[in-house]
Amino acid sequence: MALIKCSECDNDVSDKAAACPKCGAPVAGVKSKAAPSAAKTVKRAGGIWEAIGTLLIIASIPACVADNTGLGGTLAVIGFVVFIIGRFN
Repeated sequence: MALIKCSECDNDVSDKAAACPKCGAPVAGVKSKAAPSAAKTVKRAGGIWEAIGTLLIIASIPACVADNTGLGGTLAVIGFVVFIIGRFN
């Protein structure tokens, strides 16, 4: 560790420091450790399952209204399960 003079206030500063502790001026020749971070895009794989589950739930509404066999309720439950699987996938 060597001491160098600050270009702004002539204070002794470590050559490892990013800025002068007295005035805050950046130290010449020191590379910043903070590299610009690239934006990361996250792509979810469950979107198709969510869409299928939503369509099953929507299809269960007229099935519930049309008959009393329980097919609409079963379709709604299956659609909900498929939607949840897609949500966590």
